[in-house]
Amino acid sequence: MPPRDRTPPPDEPTPATGRRPPSRRIVEAVAPPARPRGPREVSSPRPVAPPPRANAPAAPTRNEPPKAAPAPARRQIKSTDANPAQRERLVPRPIKPTRPGGTQPRKPKSRRSGPEPTVAPSDICAVLFADDAIVVVDKRAGFPCVPAGSHQRRSVLLTLAELGFGTLFPISLLDAEATGLVMFSRSEDAAKALRWNWRSNLCKRQYVVVVHGDIPGGRGRITLHIGALRTATGMRHDVLAPENGGRPAVTQWRLIARGRGLSRLLVTMETARTHQIRIHFAAVGHPVVNDRLYSRAMTDVPLHALVELPAKYRDATVLPPNHIGVHCSRIAMPHPVTNDRIEFAAPAPRVLLGLMPGAWIVDESIQT
Repeated sequence: MPPRDRTPPPDEPTPATGRRPPSRRIVEAVAPPARPRGPREVSSPRPVAPPPRANAPAAPTRNEPPKAAPAPARRQIKSTDANPAQRERLVPRPIKPTRPGGTQPRKPKSRRSGPEPTVAPSDICAVLFADDAIVVVDKRAGFPCVPAGSHQRRSVLLTLAELGFGTLFPISLLDAEATGLVMFSRSEDAAKALRWNWRSNLCKRQYVVVVHGDIPGGRGRITLHIGALRTATGMRHDVLAPENGGRPAVTQWRLIARGRGLSRLLVTMETARTHQIRIHFAAVGHPVVNDRLYSRAMTDVPLHALVELPAKYRDATVLPPNHIGVHCSRIAMPHPVTNDRIEFAAPAPRVLLGLMPGAWIVDESIQT
């Protein structure tokens, strides 16, 4: 016989409590009918105010007028969680007046304090040859070939323009501190022909160079690669390995005279790199006289002020600060129009030859 179920029916009270249990009937929830919407009615969520920021100002009340917006700070930072040191930078700083009672900001200073001094054209260069194709001049020391820096009007190019030569194209250039022959072209066609001849080694240039020390031997050849280096003060050309971007450079030299701790050389360049002569001789331990850019050790005190020299050795001259011991003495090349061989020469200045009075002339066949 099956066991008897002692569970009371749902509507009968339980024997323990004597109360009737709640009804277990299931009631289905019926949602109210949706209200019809028009075609343009779009439901949008209820706007929720953003949480207030930690440093945000309190919102004005109804009886309090709104405050004016503060003036923008000089320097703004993106992060609002800045430290106190950065928050102090956000405070606007007053503009300092230029003079008592003034309100205008201070103007930046100009690089040049005033107009350039007037220099006579003969003190910058001397015209040696001119025709319809080329112009050859003998440049003085201290003046650049083209406008640069504080020498905008005191340059060889603008000096020739003031003399009536019109538009010119630089062909062979020299450093501002060097002297000697400089060539310009008067037309684009002649400039193309001259540059082609220059790259083909059809144009020859010779220099008279005075270097420090008694250079060993009577002649030599320097083959050190030259390239541009980036330094803290800008770009600088110096000896550079080929794997680092150095380009081939070849300099040949012959000894002319020696004496007074100096050597006078006749230099020929097979290539035309920036500052090639100055870099090569400084690299082999014989820097150019008065070269303050590539000399490893340089002093402005003359030798006779450091030691007591005999009277016969006190006649040596001293180069001015804007003059180095480099002089372009000869240029030979074919004419860009007639293709005839032409040659120009300019003797070395006396101040350069006066550095070695009474020097021992090694090669008398070389005219300087």
